[in-house]
Amino acid sequence: MKRRTLVKSAGAAGLVWMPGMAVRAENAARNTIRIGQSAALSGPVGSQVQTFNKIASLVFEGVNRSGGIGGQPLELISLDDELQPAKTLANCERLLLQDRVVARFGMVGSANLVSIQPLLEKTGVPVVGAIGVSDLARQKTRDSAYYVWAGYGREVSKIVQQLATIGAQRIALACFANPGGDEVRAAFLQSLQELGIKPGATVAVNPDGSNIAACAATLARDRPQAVIMFIAGSLPAKLIESLDETLGEINRMTELVEGLLTLARADEGRAPLPVERTDLRDLVAEASETAGMLAESGRLKVTTVMPEAAVWVMVDRRRIREMLLNLVTNAIKYTPAEGKVELMLSTRSDGAAIIVRDTGIGIASNDLPHIFERFWRADLARSRTGERPGSGLGLAITKWIAEAHGGSITASSRPSRGTTLTVVLPLAESQSESSDGVS
Repeated sequence: MKRRTLVKSAGAAGLVWMPGMAVRAENAARNTIRIGQSAALSGPVGSQVQTFNKIASLVFEGVNRSGGIGGQPLELISLDDELQPAKTLANCERLLLQDRVVARFGMVGSANLVSIQPLLEKTGVPVVGAIGVSDLARQKTRDSAYYVWAGYGREVSKIVQQLATIGAQRIALACFANPGGDEVRAAFLQSLQELGIKPGATVAVNPDGSNIAACAATLARDRPQAVIMFIAGSLPAKLIESLDETLGEINRMTELVEGLLTLARADEGRAPLPVERTDLRDLVAEASETAGMLAESGRLKVTTVMPEAAVWVMVDRRRIREMLLNLVTNAIKYTPAEGKVELMLSTRSDGAAIIVRDTGIGIASNDLPHIFERFWRADLARSRTGERPGSGLGLAITKWIAEAHGGSITASSRPSRGTTLTVVLPLAESQSESSDGVS
């Protein structure tokens, strides 16, 4: 590689590079080979770059312990550019003028690399171990920059294809607001078009993360099945957190609206129940499985007790599922860690009894008469998780479902001892036919 010397002309407005051996001679005189770096050492992607540098430092140290290169040790000089192209250019000029580096290492960002492309052409001082996602940036710097990561254009196409094979049709994209992100977006849209998939939401995330909330809101409105994220550092975690919060708000609003519509139709007699003969054990087993999964994070024990014989009822299976889910969700929400939730099904003289019992914090006696009222909600402090309470319609809807099937629901509770909710549904007239082999 041809070495060049930097000289600063008093009469020139910029930098002038002329052939020579002064830089190599200067490095030899100080017995050090200096390598410069301008990268985002701080900000959202800073942690990722810092990790990259730690690994590189181990390699440099190993080379130096082995005698360096030609007897000269390597020295890495790193400057923070905060992923801002203007600072990258200023840092690179300083590294060349003041620190007299012979190469640049581990530079990050497509726009940042493009910003120094003219300087690369003038000086011939290479960039080794560069990280850039833009194919255009890579083409512009192909004679001066040597990359450790592949371009993302082809990668995003493969990801879209893979998601399509598992049935995803609402696919969204989050990428950086820079040239690399623009190319990723173009490849993303082209891949969707080739597969005949309607384009999902695309958001351009500022490198400093300043528009994370707005990006999350845009993605949430699209209700995607998958979000492809070509962003780095702490930004993916922040976007997911913000997206979860936004989707949670949307889900709560949707739950409220649907609950109000359900009760309004019930009040007007416009909520028909398409009943069918059902073995209630099947629906209770489904609810038990769901409860087990919900209880894992709280380290709760869920037990289920059911009779061996079928329990035949005439019910709307969808509504009974909804009722059971409301019951077990409430029990889990208000039961402390290491507690127990019991789900029991039995037959008795007045019908099929479903009992959900927990060892939770219980309900105060003055609150107990109101728990089935619309918009009644427990105190937030009583929740095991401290999470935002629901719409306040869950138990009201549960009561309507039970009564709409000709049944009833009752509650008993003692503070600090737990709560028991009992639903009784009429047995099907053909209950005695359980011997027909259906179970």
